[in-house]
This record gives sequence, C-alpha cells and structure tokens, in this order.
Amino acid sequence: MTKHNPFWIMLQRTERGRVYRNFCCGILQLEFGNIMLRFETDGFRRFIDFFDELNYSLYLSHRCVRRKLAVELHPTTVILTLNRKEVAEMRQLLHGARSVIDLTDTRCRPSYLDN
Repeated sequence: MTKHNPFWIMLQRTERGRVYRNFCCGILQLEFGNIMLRFETDGFRRFIDFFDELNYSLYLSHRCVRRKLAVELHPTTVILTLNRKEVAEMRQLLHGARSVIDLTDTRCRPSYLDN
C-alpha cells in the first residue's frame, strides 16, 4: 500500500494524461500515456506556449511521414511523437492546468486555494 504524498496535487486530467504540482519544490509533472515529464514553472510555460503555436496541418504537409508530429524536447535528445488526437488532448490538458494555476506566482499555489 502506498501513502498519499500531501505535497503533490492533481491540477488537470484527461483520458491519457495528468498534470500535478509539487508544492514543496514547485515542480510540475506532466504524465501523458507512458511519458512523464517534469518542469519548473518557466519550462512548463514554454511547453504550453510551444503547443499553442503548433500548426499541425501545416507541419504534416511538409513531412514525409504524415501521421505523427515529432516534438523535440531541447536541450535533450528526446522526441515525442503525437498524432492529431493526442496533440488535441495534450492542448486540452495543458490549458486546463494553466487555468487552475497562476504560472507567474512563485509560490506555485493553485488559484482555487486562495478562495
């Protein structure tokens, strides 16, 4: 039996993914399918902005393989490959998390806890 960690709180969930925030260290954890990524607030903000700027149709029209979108995670050599439905779900997951948390707040406190 595992114990619940009181420092992690789920901010958003979809069918394939979840976003958590650790209030002790301020890390955001994105789980999507079998992938788990951890971000500091600035990195998470850049990841959201990247998905906001994706033009899936334009990208695929210039690729030899037109089924998956390759998302390179710099400075690592990790490449995520997502299909059209997964890109849409990732956007939904990220926007839901952004709506719950104020990314400019260095205390990393979800806005709904301030009520």
